[in-house]
Amino acid sequence: MHFILDGRVGIMIPAEDDRTTRVRSLGRYTTIGEMGLVSQTPRSATIQAEVDSVLYVLNTHQFDAIEVEAPALSHKLLTYFVSVMAERLTFANRTIAVLRR
Repeated sequence: MHFILDGRVGIMIPAEDDRTTRVRSLGRYTTIGEMGLVSQTPRSATIQAEVDSVLYVLNTHQFDAIEVEAPALSHKLLTYFVSVMAERLTFANRTIAVLRR
């Protein structure tokens, strides 16, 4: 997963014509890739920097080490992941509702 320390990235999903579509932009102090980190599944989207950006990467091995070495921090991260995913699901539901009109 990535923590955006500065800048802005676009969330890109594959389109049927071998191109990508930007579905959202995320800026500083947000995260990307929580679901893939926790579920250890392939990514459903990619990111593309929209401006010069600084990101911090947390990989699976680092996250596993946090679970062992700092269980309280691991719990806080998981709680954060759930809140982020809930917010993004709400955003997606609203977007779908608008597109159905």
